[in-house]
Amino acid sequence: MLESTLLMYMITRKLIPLLVLLTIAFSAAAQKGFVKQSRLPRSLQKFEFGVSSVGAAGTYKSDFAYYDDENTRWEGYHESPTTSKGGLGVTLGTFYRIALIGRRAAITADINVAYNYLFWKGIGSGGFFYERTDNVGGVTKQLAVPVGLSLKFGNDGRLEKNHRFCTTFGAGVMPTFNTTHLDDTLEVRKREKHRKWGAQPYVKFEAGIFAGLCFKLRLMYAFGDIPLTENGDSWNEEKFGVLNFNSRLKSTFTTTLVIMPFSYDWPDNGWWNSANTRVNWLPL
Repeated sequence: MLESTLLMYMITRKLIPLLVLLTIAFSAAAQKGFVKQSRLPRSLQKFEFGVSSVGAAGTYKSDFAYYDDENTRWEGYHESPTTSKGGLGVTLGTFYRIALIGRRAAITADINVAYNYLFWKGIGSGGFFYERTDNVGGVTKQLAVPVGLSLKFGNDGRLEKNHRFCTTFGAGVMPTFNTTHLDDTLEVRKREKHRKWGAQPYVKFEAGIFAGLCFKLRLMYAFGDIPLTENGDSWNEEKFGVLNFNSRLKSTFTTTLVIMPFSYDWPDNGWWNSANTRVNWLPL
């Protein structure tokens, strides 16, 4: 888990300064007249990149065994809700404008690709590990592809600089591929990886501002029951006494800082700039 955290830290530490430098460079060039309107293809103008904080909630069920002071074996069953202890992610995305509505809004079809790390800690606390001091945890690596429809107001839906702000309401479905492994502190065998497919509906809200580039804050909630681990081999029976461990993901909540790095190339359309105002009744 420490290695995963360090990896995500190194990725974000390198990408964020690069995006800041690009923002400064393109903004300065635009002010000097070096960046003209709409020189890039629309596919680049709609490109999005984001860094996410991810939280999740789920449930687990387990058969377990333990030995009392007289070395008598006892078996039992426990189930409980659980929540992740933080998570990180990155996302890439774009959209296709289906229809323009008036001068400020658009309906779009959205597609994103996200890679998330979910960290679990304290699994079983208050349950079948209530007498143990072990802080059992694990990691879920999630590849997600949210696809849906959105109603956009403002600059990103219109692809125009003259709208300072933007707002988005959207919904869709998010297929996921999840790889989960749980801690094995004995290190007597390779940790088993549980690979599971699933799909969850989602809703999202975005609010943003154009300041040299378009910056947005995205809130996305995905819900629905999908498996993470299912009746695999006994998980660390020697140390924790767990015979079976089934866990399911119930919901995820993602907060993402989104940057549209090529939005500097959007035109500045308005009554003051009729010479450069394009025909905008065709969806692109």
